[in-house]
Amino acid sequence: MTLFNVKNIKKAVQFASLTALVTTSTLIYAETTGYDQISFSSEAKTEVVNDELYASMYQKTQAKTAKALAVKLNNSINKAMKLAKRYPNVEVTTGSQSTYPKYDKKDNIIGWTGQANIDIKSTHLDDASQLIADLQNELVLDNLRFGVSEKRKDKIKSELMLKVAERFQNRAETIAKSWGANGYRIIKVDLRTGNNYYPPVNSMFLAKATADSPAPESLDFSAGNSKINVTASGTIELIR
Repeated sequence: MTLFNVKNIKKAVQFASLTALVTTSTLIYAETTGYDQISFSSEAKTEVVNDELYASMYQKTQAKTAKALAVKLNNSINKAMKLAKRYPNVEVTTGSQSTYPKYDKKDNIIGWTGQANIDIKSTHLDDASQLIADLQNELVLDNLRFGVSEKRKDKIKSELMLKVAERFQNRAETIAKSWGANGYRIIKVDLRTGNNYYPPVNSMFLAKATADSPAPESLDFSAGNSKINVTASGTIELIR
């Protein structure tokens, strides 16, 4: 049988953070006798300011023929991508594109409708804000949300994993003492990470600019916060 102490579990957690930090859970097993087992969980969490913006914008138009429609959409997206080059700190990529026919009462095609999207991502919020404002002369803002960048998220989760490991260990020691045991062994530990919360988008920016209502000079928004947490759920066996 293998006994675990603070150093052991910290080493296991550090290894887990390098190999399966976000998408997988890390399990630590020891041989069990099948009695005097207690299950519990510990959590470490923090709230951080969102540092990355994600947005999508689109152009929707109509034309008599599919070819004319494609030309309209391509011209609009190309114009947007050319403008986006002024902002090298903002990642802009072409997104989905769809077309569908319009029929008359006799099921004859009388026109075409299509939509083309671009996706925007950046940790430079001021630049992204200005780009979105500029693009609203041509495109409609469809979606805007905020989150924590992957690099920063990984660093925070690594720190939280070490904290939750120590808390789990301290709680295990307290439980063992409370039950009059000489010590304990860890049977299983399941480490899980998570994060949530995206702030609501101000609806005033979800409309295409017109001659009567031009696009704003820049978007005024608050990125909000995200909560990141790591939970250690496990089972220990008391040593008598």
